[in-house]
Amino acid sequence: MASSNILMVPSVSSMSIKNDNLKTYFPLWINSLLSANENRNTQRKLRLAIDRIRMFENSIECRIYIRQSKDDQILLITSGQLGFVIVPLIHTLKQISSIYVHYLNLSRHHELQSKFTKTRPTIMDSDRFIEKIQMNRERKERLCNEPLLISIFNSVSNKECSSTNINGGFLHFQLFIDGLLRFPDSQTSRNEFFNLWEKEYKNNDQQLFKLKEFKESYIPEKALYWYTGHKFLCEKLNKALRAQNINVLFLFRFFIQDLYKQLKKLQRQQDQIPIRVYRGQYISKQELQDLQESKGKIISMNSFLSTSLDREVSCIFIESERDDLCRVLFEIRIDPCLSYDTKPFANISLQSQFIDEQEVLFMIATIFRLVDIYQENEINIIQMELSNGNYDYDTKRLFEHMQKESEEYDERLSLGHILRAAGMYHSAEQFYNRVLNELPDDHPLIADIWSSIGLLKKEQGGIEFSSKWFSASMEKYEQIEDHPLITDIWSSIGFLKKEQGEIEFISKWFNASLKKYEQTENHLGLAKCLQSLALIHLMKREFDQAIDKCSQALNTFQEVFGGQKNKWVVMCLHNLGVIYFKQDKFIEAAHYYTTVLDIRRTILPHGHPDIAATINNIGNVCFENGEFAQALQYYERALDIFKMSLPSEHPSIASTYYNMVLAYLKKKDYERSLIFLNRATSIYQNTLPCDHPDVRRCLNTIDYIKQRQSQFK
Repeated sequence: MASSNILMVPSVSSMSIKNDNLKTYFPLWINSLLSANENRNTQRKLRLAIDRIRMFENSIECRIYIRQSKDDQILLITSGQLGFVIVPLIHTLKQISSIYVHYLNLSRHHELQSKFTKTRPTIMDSDRFIEKIQMNRERKERLCNEPLLISIFNSVSNKECSSTNINGGFLHFQLFIDGLLRFPDSQTSRNEFFNLWEKEYKNNDQQLFKLKEFKESYIPEKALYWYTGHKFLCEKLNKALRAQNINVLFLFRFFIQDLYKQLKKLQRQQDQIPIRVYRGQYISKQELQDLQESKGKIISMNSFLSTSLDREVSCIFIESERDDLCRVLFEIRIDPCLSYDTKPFANISLQSQFIDEQEVLFMIATIFRLVDIYQENEINIIQMELSNGNYDYDTKRLFEHMQKESEEYDERLSLGHILRAAGMYHSAEQFYNRVLNELPDDHPLIADIWSSIGLLKKEQGGIEFSSKWFSASMEKYEQIEDHPLITDIWSSIGFLKKEQGEIEFISKWFNASLKKYEQTENHLGLAKCLQSLALIHLMKREFDQAIDKCSQALNTFQEVFGGQKNKWVVMCLHNLGVIYFKQDKFIEAAHYYTTVLDIRRTILPHGHPDIAATINNIGNVCFENGEFAQALQYYERALDIFKMSLPSEHPSIASTYYNMVLAYLKKKDYERSLIFLNRATSIYQNTLPCDHPDVRRCLNTIDYIKQRQSQFK
């Protein structure tokens, strides 16, 4: 059977709403007075500021070009009285986004602007005019092309929740951002941040100049100013969030932390009154359908969310109609009674480079409730309200439990725990290595990190590498007398030495430690040592001794904790179940697994993966008893819980899929076997090394099933 031992996050439909097929915000200049020196000078400056601009000498050529263009973000610049001729002719074209009429007196311009809404305010000064166009172009490019990363949460208590809906990423992302905000900044990572982008932009003088300015003048109090006005920061940060690039996000943490603190400070300073904010966005028809099916549900914005207090400003960004995309306007209601318990948000108009937009910015991972969706003037209005994360009782309890688990670790290690628990082994290893690079050689956390990397290597099937990391951490721990983790590390080494034929050495160490704990009356250490010896005997298939040591450990744990049911007691009961299962004594194994399930349902929140692991074990008992239909029922229940609490590509989900494969094979249902086997294989290949035993086993099973199908035909 596939392993069901789970190390840790309920189920998410994730969307990356991104307008990949929107073209760059593209300026056109049309003017019949091209000989005018002032116009030529303005055009020259505009070309220097914006690398892609097209000039036309007459309105007919320009109109033909616009009608044939596939660009739908065209910015048209004209001047003087020509504006009164050309604007009425092209205003309704969907390709036109904005129109600027230069060198037109204010009264005539107001007359034009009142009739044609795509016309923008005029500025007589050429330099300010160009600066305004450049800033608006960058702003609109960022908002139109900026992905809107959304996770839709299905309640843990939702009994009708489809097994295809995945929630695990939702809560995991919330934990990840919390961990990133707690992680201390360092000069080492700041230096690496600038080195990374200097290398990225080595052939781009303009970006290098901006980066140099950022490096020399940035202060935390100006984080919002830099975020709103410098596209490279915003683009790189949101790209890293979209790709979950742990390396880049780790380097960005100082900037994310500064944005968080500045938003929080502004929020405290501003009046807490009910407000509505808006955001215009293009999304696909499928994405709109997904949102329509999510009314009443909680959603998380997994990037910074830019909105405006001005509805008309937000509508400007979705003026043009698209055949392939839907125009939506997010309308968000904010109740000040809830805002104290949410991710921070604030009106950043005074800190932004776009004061007239009345921008309200929300922190990454802000949670909303989707209230309603309806259509108004061919725009889909998506009504949402700010949520304080007040999930149903079961979900709230699960999230708080997960938070508590992550906070048990040092703030510099909790992120690694979150990533490892989510099955993101490669990202976790990258994170641990980064932390190692920032710590001095004699730092006490180094042994903990080495031990954590050992666990990662073990889960990835790297027995030899895992043993080396555990041994290195053990040398560090042994320098500290009676370190509480020594027994745990020796237990981990013991499992690895079994694979390497060196288990007798570990057995002698535990027996020596047992005597020491008995002499010092260290009852907790004694119980842990007995537990480890039980597992050593199990590896050697000495079942009676294993049961004896495990029973002694159980009694000792119960004495230490006064009969309280906790993780140590549950571990002993679980291991007794495993020992009996290995002996094919399935009645006894089922008894202990059922006892463990009852206790875990009492001490853990509904949806916790340890509950799913125990249900999976009971399914294994049914499988070995030949009760394949009943085994499948248990596997499906375990799978539903895993999907509530783990990201969709967690190895534990793959393990359960594989158990279902074996059950369907026993029923000779090769078609269903292959469906679940493909799912398991996909997850394993995405999360484990290509030579991992689980990957090889899946590939071999695929060959077996196809061979059987061929014989059957």
